[in-house]
Amino acid sequence: MQTALREVDLIMLPTAEPAKTLQAVPPETLFTRTNLTTAFNVSGNPALALCMGFGADGMPLSLQIVGGLFDEATVLRAGDAYERATPWRERRPALPEAA
Repeated sequence: MQTALREVDLIMLPTAEPAKTLQAVPPETLFTRTNLTTAFNVSGNPALALCMGFGADGMPLSLQIVGGLFDEATVLRAGDAYERATPWRERRPALPEAA
């Protein structure tokens, strides 16, 4: 990871596969579902997740911005710039009806 981040300032990629429904995630599925955050949890690189739009089903899609070790400032500046340039922070998914 550190070798790759010597060549670039940031890596931007999805956090996981798109959500199917808006519901709580059982902790045990964190190890069985597609997850693109684990590498950065292990490497210690700063990472920020934010909304990058919505799928056709209305569910939010998530983007993560990853930076070099101890470079949280660059990650946060990039996240702020992305949110200012896109409309996604203003939208919310429809909540399911209470049972």
